[in-house]
Amino acid sequence: MKVRNKLIEIGVNRGNSFVACVSHDEVPSYLSAADFAFALYRPSISKKYLSPIKNGEYWANGLPVILTEGIGDDSQIIDSEGGGVTFSLQGNSLRKALKRIEVIIKSGSREEVSKGIREIASRHRSFDIAREVYEKVYGAFPS
Repeated sequence: MKVRNKLIEIGVNRGNSFVACVSHDEVPSYLSAADFAFALYRPSISKKYLSPIKNGEYWANGLPVILTEGIGDDSQIIDSEGGGVTFSLQGNSLRKALKRIEVIIKSGSREEVSKGIREIASRHRSFDIAREVYEKVYGAFPS
């Protein structure tokens, strides 16, 4: 209810959003139906080192992400390569982010936009990256 009320408060038409709690196994279907994703965090010094798994999952589904600025490498990736927009908790930043995300969504066909975002996931969240790190830290990766 809080999310729905906040969307209405900032001017998002009730018919332009869908808010629900679903079971874990239903999440992929809902991600595929979404136009974009939110990844909201309160900024703090420790958040500079956060690497939210959900952003990689969103990108792998081709979804642009609206992300609080200053969150790990993800904020920098978005600011330099795309894959969404960042915003601050000050002023009208979120409203501006929503307008920028609309521009991204309308910048090409859904498949074109999704393909470009999935490429970001491949570059920054592939299993090969995890494998390389594990091998450096722990030695050979078990087969």
